Amino acid sequence: MKKLMVILFSMLLLAGCGTSKADEAADLANQADQHYNSGDLQSAEAVYQKSLDMAEVPEVRKKLTTTQNEITALDAVRKSLNELKSSKLEILQATEPADQLEVTKRIETIVTDLPNITAPESTGIAYYLEKLRNDTDLFMVQTNVGLYINFLQTGISGEDSLSKLSDSIDIFLKEHSTISNYK
Repeated sequence: MKKLMVILFSMLLLAGCGTSKADEAADLANQADQHYNSGDLQSAEAVYQKSLDMAEVPEVRKKLTTTQNEITALDAVRKSLNELKSSKLEILQATEPADQLEVTKRIETIVTDLPNITAPESTGIAYYLEKLRNDTDLFMVQTNVGLYINFLQTGISGEDSLSKLSDSIDIFLKEHSTISNYK
């Protein structure tokens, strides 16, 4: 009987020494913070979710939501940059003025919408987008796309204007195609 009591007492003592779900959730949240701070948003999202599966903590829920919104904004920016790159190639290959005009209007939409993508405040992507709003390279693309549309709509030859548009897109993409702080 005494031996049974010692075993039961030992089991209770050992059970109390284990980590709680709240502690494990906090450890996971800290790991997620490290992923986030290193720019690995996908890993951060997954680990925040694991943490929340163990224990619902409002601060962690907020971080998860911010991370998800940041991923959405980052994906939208990358998609726009890729579309700009492919549209630039497409306009150089287009031979008909109507096709050139269609692609040029698509470029105009991309460079108009790009700096207005919604991103969570105080995030790397929000900072990137804020800088774009006053960026000279983007302004040059916007100006050259407007000029080229005018040439196409008036029927005046705009080879020089097309060259300027193409060059300005190349400069913009060279300077802005990589978004720092993200993996």
